[in-house]
Order: sequence, then structure tokens, then C-alpha cells
Amino acid sequence: MNRTKCAAVLILFLIGASVIPTTAQKGLTVSSCSSMRNSATVLSSSAILWDGFIPQSSLYFTWDANGTQHPLPPGGPPRNVNLTISYLTVLGSLYIGKLILLYCRATQQSVTVTLEIGEIPTWCTASLSETQLQFPITGNIEEQTVTLAVAVEEHAPAYALGYVRIHASVDTLRGPFGLFPFVNGYDGTATLSFVPGYLPHIIVIPASNYLNVTPGNTSILPITITNHGNARTAVKIEIVEGLPGSWITYIPGQVIIDVNMTEETVLSVVPPVDFNGTESLTLSFTPYKADDYTQHGDPVFVTIEIICEP
Repeated sequence: MNRTKCAAVLILFLIGASVIPTTAQKGLTVSSCSSMRNSATVLSSSAILWDGFIPQSSLYFTWDANGTQHPLPPGGPPRNVNLTISYLTVLGSLYIGKLILLYCRATQQSVTVTLEIGEIPTWCTASLSETQLQFPITGNIEEQTVTLAVAVEEHAPAYALGYVRIHASVDTLRGPFGLFPFVNGYDGTATLSFVPGYLPHIIVIPASNYLNVTPGNTSILPITITNHGNARTAVKIEIVEGLPGSWITYIPGQVIIDVNMTEETVLSVVPPVDFNGTESLTLSFTPYKADDYTQHGDPVFVTIEIICEP
């Protein structure tokens, strides 16, 4: 660009500068899903053209919706979600915007996009691989990718809706000597939603690992079950290796336990009248999500020695 053109740019700019706002454009967060791209997109309000004099900064956030729609494993490793951040300089309605854009291209001007994690649930952690990105001002869409790592704690409530808010800002770019604005800034928020999955975790403790019995009489053994998972849990109880012959054995088939609560169940055993010696039985305790039995954990096995001494 020769000196004459530069002078024209500055003269036209000075004429309009007195009525040009210099504050950053506030972002309007709009979330949507695209079945074709399987992604979620956030659009800033500065992408909507208005009768301004100078170019506006505009940011788009795009990510794979599968990264946030599938439940996060409680206590598991962080899940990485790739965020594509697109920057675009939107021209105003006057010719001066084009002249400013030519100046920015000729002098290789760029803007800095600053990212920071906003409010998140107390049972969640989130971090970004980068917090500052440089974008050249070209008038074209420029893209960069950052990684958001999200993890939930072991006791995060199952299927509770959580949000990670990412605040994005761009400072207003000023011209030579910092006197006048050349490209308005941006200020907005992208919101990603997610849910923790179900964590089946129970602790089964019998009052003893053996039970003394007498032939023909009922003997009982209390067993406590504690729910250390993150949702109300139904524990299915089964006798997987029973006692032989005419033994009578009973234990309730199911116990429902709230989070961080303990319930007691009782094993009852009646040996035959002619029994003398030692036998054993094995019980299984399998945790299920109380309102969705398709989700369950591995069974906990407990073996009890049955002892009768004359």
C-alpha cells in the first residue's frame, strides 16, 4: 500500500472515529446440534451484521457432541474434547471497513483470543490445553483447535447435568500509536453440558465369616451392605453355592440402599437334625442402579462356614 492510500485510510477513519464505539461486542451464546456434523456450535452475536463503521471480531466454537453426550466415568481419567475455534473479522457496512482490513493484511495484524474456564460443578475438574491463541486478521475464517479435558470425581451424582463454561475474549485492536480502534473486540461464553455415569460400588461385611449352628434349630448371621456408589442402588442377593440335602437357608433377595447409607440383611440357616460337621455356602451381592437395572456392577462374593460341633 503506497503513502497516498495510507493517507486516505487514515483520513476516512478519522472522520468516522468520533462516533465509533470502542468496547468489545458482547457474545450471545446459542447452542445447537448438527446431525450431519455431529457437533455442537456456539455463535457470537458479533457475527450478526449491524451498521457499524469498523470490522467486528467474531468467534465460533465447534466440538464433537459425542465427547460430551456420553456419560463420564466417575473417578475415571479425563475425557478430551477437541474444540475448534474459528475467528472471523466481519466488515461493517461502510467502505472504511475494507480499507482497515487491507491495512491489517498489509501489516500482518493479528488478535489474541483469551480462553478461561468459568463456573463448573464442585465434583468436576476441567482444563484447556491452551488459553491464548493468535489469529491473523485476513477477512477469512481462521481456525485453531484446543483440547478441553473434563473429569468427574468418584462421588459425582449419577446423571446429574453439569456444565463447563468457557469464557472467550478478544481485545479491541487499535491502529498506529493506539489512538483509534481498527477491529472491535469480543466477549462471550461457550457452554458444554455433560453428565457423570453410574458408579456401582458396595461393601459387604458379614458379622462373621463362620456361623455356629445346632441341628434342627435356626441360626442367623447379620450382614451389612454399604452403598459407596453415586446413586440409589438395589443389591440383588443370591445363593450361588448352597448347602446340601435337607438344609433350610433363607436370605432376602434384594436390598435397596441410598447413597452413603448402610442396610442390614440377615442370613437364616436351619441344619438337618442329624447334621454334624462343617459345610459352607457362598452368597453373591450384585449392585444395580435402582431406577435402571440395565446398569449394574460386578457381584461381591461372600463365603460363610457353617460349623456344628457336638
